[in-house]
Amino acid sequence: MPDIPSLPKDLINSLSSSSWVKALQTLRGSLDLIQKEIEGGEDSARAAILAKKDDITIHPELGWDAQVRLGTEVGIAESAFLRERKARMKVHFAKLMDLHEEEIDVRDLPVIAMAGSGGGYRAMVNTLGSVKAAQESGVWDVVSYVSAISGSCWAINTYYSIGEGNIDRTLDHIKKRMQQHFLDPATLEWLIQPRTNQYVLSGAILKGASKAGTLSLVDAYGTAVASRLYVPDDPEAKLSLDNLKISHQRVHIDSGEHPLPIYCTIRHEIPRAAEVDKADSESKDENRTDAERKGATEKKEELLLEGRWMWFETTPHEVGCDELGAWIPTWSLGRAFENGKSVERVPELSLTIMSGIFASAFCATLYSYFKEIRPVLSTLPFFDTINSFVMDRQPQLDSIHPLPPAELPNFLKGLGGKLRPGAPQSITELTSLGFMDAGANLNIPYVPLFRRDVDIAIALDASADSQDLWFETAHQYAEARELKSWPRVDWKGLFKDLKEEASSGSREKNEKEKKDSSDQAASKVDAAKLQEKEAKLANGGNEHKEQEINPQRPPVGSAPHSMKLNNEGEKVRKEGEEETVDKLPTSQEGEPPLGKCNIWIGSTQDEDVPCRNDNPTVQQVMERDGISLVYYPLTSGPELENVSEVWSTWRFEYPEDETERLIRLARANFHSGDEQLKTLIRGVYERKKKQRLANEASEKKTRAKL
Repeated sequence: MPDIPSLPKDLINSLSSSSWVKALQTLRGSLDLIQKEIEGGEDSARAAILAKKDDITIHPELGWDAQVRLGTEVGIAESAFLRERKARMKVHFAKLMDLHEEEIDVRDLPVIAMAGSGGGYRAMVNTLGSVKAAQESGVWDVVSYVSAISGSCWAINTYYSIGEGNIDRTLDHIKKRMQQHFLDPATLEWLIQPRTNQYVLSGAILKGASKAGTLSLVDAYGTAVASRLYVPDDPEAKLSLDNLKISHQRVHIDSGEHPLPIYCTIRHEIPRAAEVDKADSESKDENRTDAERKGATEKKEELLLEGRWMWFETTPHEVGCDELGAWIPTWSLGRAFENGKSVERVPELSLTIMSGIFASAFCATLYSYFKEIRPVLSTLPFFDTINSFVMDRQPQLDSIHPLPPAELPNFLKGLGGKLRPGAPQSITELTSLGFMDAGANLNIPYVPLFRRDVDIAIALDASADSQDLWFETAHQYAEARELKSWPRVDWKGLFKDLKEEASSGSREKNEKEKKDSSDQAASKVDAAKLQEKEAKLANGGNEHKEQEINPQRPPVGSAPHSMKLNNEGEKVRKEGEEETVDKLPTSQEGEPPLGKCNIWIGSTQDEDVPCRNDNPTVQQVMERDGISLVYYPLTSGPELENVSEVWSTWRFEYPEDETERLIRLARANFHSGDEQLKTLIRGVYERKKKQRLANEASEKKTRAKL
């Protein structure tokens, strides 16, 4: 995350040859031409774009005023989508489950969501490959939501924009467009040629000309990425600004044909530094009484608690924050608001700008930087000293953004006293809000699923970070929302021993890594983190081939059978309770190593006990009433044995064959859990059906007594 993107290989090769001067001159010349197009005169792209900015035939949203919607429920448009989606799902569900369509009540259909992680192009390709596999297995047709972070936002936006909801077209497109780095001279031509530069540069120029503020590094980054992802490879293809508007994705959504995309960003509410420092100083002032110092300490802790990450979600329908309870139409994003109403009419903020925000992990805090490079730092001899220094100063380091997040107009301005309880007081007074990559807080987008009554969450994890951090953070969010149905994962036990193995392995390689050239830094950080992750998946160091499929289910399920323990750690059984192999096992004795498809099933009755079962039966699923989590980590396999060496988060050009290999790996990983996933879906369906019939019988009996 903290590293600068690597330069394209072709440019590096040029720099090391006799033609390096010419290569630099070409690059410099291209950048000068782009700057002229952005800042230029009458014949520039800027002039052409601004001349059309008030054209209602190009931007129909110019004819509408926007208003902030207050509340925590999903909007009318999303509710309508869900009805349409379930109606379409009925026939697909019947086919998937081998049932008769007429016997299915749509109220019993499980609400299923896929959640794609961050991780640059690696995550983008993994998510799209998994979508392809889900379509092949029939699961995609019964999915209602697909939430995304960072690189997965690129994936789903490409699928719904340039791919037009066709996965094969989308995969073919990215394989062609990923072959060149966005700093490659051939790519920069797209920002200079009249046919394409108005299309690609429109977002940046329109933002700069509006109240959305001046352009930032994040905006430039998003524009560069967009020049690769959202431009057709065919030079004769028609270019439409509709492809650069997230709201336009409704054409693929509203009929229920595809799942609803949820793109995630975060805003960092930073504690008031001056007040924190004052309270800290007073808490250590020996001239004050014990009561005064205690009060100052409590004040400091209270102020630090104000610092938090707030999740914002963007769908084709709305943009907003559940924690604040405020939403605006997506087509109005980028406008200035006062007292809940828009005060200007400007075109919708372009996907070129949003794509930079979605993946702006480099805008994280200093403390987040430390967490990202910690796997590499752990190989240093003075790591413990460094770690202690950082942890002692965590609040301060977690308040500093070396590169500021992108600023957008604050649609909450003037809404003081109208937001949800606990909303920061200052947030309604600001002119703009800073947004960044949600992966800096939690790299798998579970948070927007919590308020949508999801029954099954399918996580696609292609991040290079330590998995235990994401399991723990997700649990903390669920606990804060008192979501008892979220499955408990024993992440401490699951990753306890393997962390030491990964760290040991990293130290052995440290001397060799010191000899590598400095321009490999980004790849090395990612590789170290992915190697740590793969070590955890390797079952005590065994090769990946032993993890190609899940182990067959033993009599009590794939997780070890366990019971509650007494204070001495001995197994105890409730009075009259008999041990049985029919009940779904819990995981309190320790979970098995992660495989390719890992399943936890929550329970509101016993939410504190982890329950891992990678091969559940329908009956076992019916016995638990919580949310099911299906976790697919990106694991090396025969299709691609060296993911960590090839797919760095900060590498931006890949030959077509390398992309195809990762697509095949993602498909194979997802297909490894096809049967288990179908069984889980069937179990949740039968559970909901049983509960509905029981409720109806109870209501009928109650009415009969009246």
